[in-house]
Amino acid sequence: IIGGAKIYNLLYKKCRKAYITKIYNTYESDAKMFNLDKDSNWLIVNKSEIKTNKNGVQFQFLEYNNKGIK
Repeated sequence: IIGGAKIYNLLYKKCRKAYITKIYNTYESDAKMFNLDKDSNWLIVNKSEIKTNKNGVQFQFLEYNNKGIK
């Protein structure tokens, strides 16, 4: 799904997989996506090592499966 927070928050429960880039920094924003870690149906099935970009910001790639979808 590509779009704003409203689209993500309406449709994330209907998805089987989610590919998320987690950024270990805080930024001001006008929209936020639902945190999949707070929904017990979503499980992390793959994750990269935490990496650091040239500006010193740490990030990680996460793959989630939705066990609520068959």
